[in-house]
Order: sequence, then C-alpha cells, then structure tokens
Amino acid sequence: MELNSHQLEIIVVDDGSTDGTVDSLSHHFPNETTIRFIRQNNLGPATARNVGVDSSAGEVIFFMDDDCVADRYWICEALKEFSDPLVGGVGGRIRYQPPNGNWANRCAASQDPSGPGQTFERDGSLHHLVTANAAVRKTAFIQVGGFDEEFRHAAQEDIELSLRLLKSGWKLVYCAESIVDHFHDFSMWKIIRRGFQIGRAEKILFKKQCQNPRAYARLIATMAGTIRIFPAFVRNLVGGMHPLNAFGIPFMHRISALAVAMGRLFLLSLTAHGV
Repeated sequence: MELNSHQLEIIVVDDGSTDGTVDSLSHHFPNETTIRFIRQNNLGPATARNVGVDSSAGEVIFFMDDDCVADRYWICEALKEFSDPLVGGVGGRIRYQPPNGNWANRCAASQDPSGPGQTFERDGSLHHLVTANAAVRKTAFIQVGGFDEEFRHAAQEDIELSLRLLKSGWKLVYCAESIVDHFHDFSMWKIIRRGFQIGRAEKILFKKQCQNPRAYARLIATMAGTIRIFPAFVRNLVGGMHPLNAFGIPFMHRISALAVAMGRLFLLSLTAHGV
C-alpha cells in the first residue's frame, strides 16, 4: 500500500518556540502545499495537538514528536488496523535512537533496544497511546473531546485521552510494523525534570479519574526502593552487562521515580496552600 502526497496533509503546530522552527520549515518547503504551519503562544502540547486536529481534514490523525523520524511505511501499516470500525487508536513501535553517547543515553539505549516502546497485551490491545507514535480515528477523537488542555506539559495527556477512548468503547491496538525512530536525548537533569513533570501531571490524572494519588506513600516507598539498585546492579553484571550500564540503568530508574514522587508532592503542596 502506497500513499501519494495528495492523500496526505502535514500540519506543524509551533507551540511558541524560539528556535526559528517555522522560518526554517518555510525556507526548506516554500512551495509544498501539503504542509501547513500553525503558530501559537506556548500553551502546551495538548492544546497544540487539538489545534492541529481542528485544522485537519483527514479521517485518521497521526501524531509524532519533533524529535522523531517516521519509517517509510509508518502511515500505511497503521491504517490497516482501522479496517476494524471499533478501533479508535493505533500505537506503533517506538525505537529509541540515542542522539549522542553520553552515559544516560547509553544506559537508556541498552535497556531494550528491540522493544516496542509501547505497553500492550498478548492480544495486541494497547494500555494507552504514546503520542511519539500514535494514530487516532478523528470521529473518536472528537467524540471524547480531544486532549485535555489542563495538561500543560508532555506528560500523561496521552494516557488520559486513551482512558476516555477506552471508556467510550473504542479499541486501542498495537501495530509493530508502524515504526518511528525517537531521537530522545537523555541527561541526568532531563531525567529529573521529566520525572517531576510526570509527577505533577499524575496528580491531575488521578484527580480526573477520582483516584487518590497517595503522594506521601509514593515518596516513602520510592526512597525505600533505592536499595534495589544494588541487587539489580549485581544481576545485570552476572548477566554480562557492561558495568556502567549495569549500575546506570537501575540508578536512572530510581532517580526518575524519586522525581515523579516529588512532582506529586509539589502539586499537592500547591493545592494545600490554595494555589
């Protein structure tokens, strides 16, 4: 199955960037009628994606991040899954491609280089979509109200949308042949910042799902869990892993988990003070 440019529209939503993204794209694609550029003030990825969908004319909407490169058959393979009228969303394989060789990227890349980058069951059903590689039926997207714009960072907004799609009766499925390479750059600071953003977003997610975030319990359990670094280090070494990766992988997991726990507590403290 091949698609031509007349069957596609590419919408780039610039969420208030300051790096000249729109000018660069306009310069490189001056006469490309299938690409449209939309610029908005920095309102977050949830709002940006909603703006893109509102401006689209297609029946199936594909999402990817600005640090991703799609495989040639990315769209064609995912579209096959929509032959089932109950399928509301499709998540494809996300291959992590470290953009440089710093220790954090090396550890992240060594965890599961052949993994799917998605969480799914044996029957192929997805737990939730990941917007680095996701496709959604537009009617389903509109029916559930799109992304919740209360999520101002790229964290948990795709999970929250997925939960509403599932509750509305739509199926989410995994497609291993729909591939995107993700050139995500890890560093210690980025791991901590990302975890903190996820923790703050989890508080919003749990509130919307009428669940108790258990912020204090999560922090205590995470701090106690740091002792797991050492047995994990030994297991990795025995398994033949490089010493740096053997220690770095469980260490990164614990640091990220602590940042998530602190993010939950931060938003909880703001709520307690009426902010």
